[in-house]
Amino acid sequence: MRLSRILLPCAAVALSALHAEHNRLIPVPQQVHYGAGELAVAGLQTRFASAPSAADRFVAREIAAVFGSSLRHPVAIDESGRATPAINLVRYGGGAPLPDKKETAGLDSQQFYELRVTPDGAGTPARSSAGLFYGARTLMQLVEGDGAKSSLPAVEMKNWPRVERLPPHHPGARYSQDEVRQIINYARERHVDVVPCLEFYGHLHDAFRQERYADLSPLPHGGGDQPAEP
Repeated sequence: MRLSRILLPCAAVALSALHAEHNRLIPVPQQVHYGAGELAVAGLQTRFASAPSAADRFVAREIAAVFGSSLRHPVAIDESGRATPAINLVRYGGGAPLPDKKETAGLDSQQFYELRVTPDGAGTPARSSAGLFYGARTLMQLVEGDGAKSSLPAVEMKNWPRVERLPPHHPGARYSQDEVRQIINYARERHVDVVPCLEFYGHLHDAFRQERYADLSPLPHGGGDQPAEP
């Protein structure tokens, strides 16, 4: 019994140390398991595991832009699907780009994704283009080092929303139809669910006053969220 009490804290410390060696991810994924080895960014290409949609191509362009500007390593988009090493964009379902009113937070969410990185390549399996987008955003945060020495750590992770869609507040809007269309079109490319008149971030009292969301605030029914919390 005494031995187990000693070993368990030691295991927790070792796990925390392993995570501390790598970049802090925002938001923190639900499941993360780092492994041994790394994948060099230099020479990577992006390829599609199936016929890409316009949304899938947007994800590939985002990867190329971020890697190209931040790391000075262009990540070409391979149309042949045979490039190695590669970042494989794997969308295995149709999936609407945005969640519907009945969607819940969990493994069935349109935003669910997996992310796998090995020394041989990376993959972002997701059932929808939304999951693919969020998987790619997390992948970009994983990059360590700079320039020719930049790399991705070996890792396996799964992530899905922690919070269900907030109920609507203040339904009376003051935007014109054209303004609303512009906002929705911009957000749709980036798989952002537009919730009219939800006040960010310093004026969320209407949401936090509800019991189910009260614990997301630093103070009881406060007006801001807790950035330190996942």
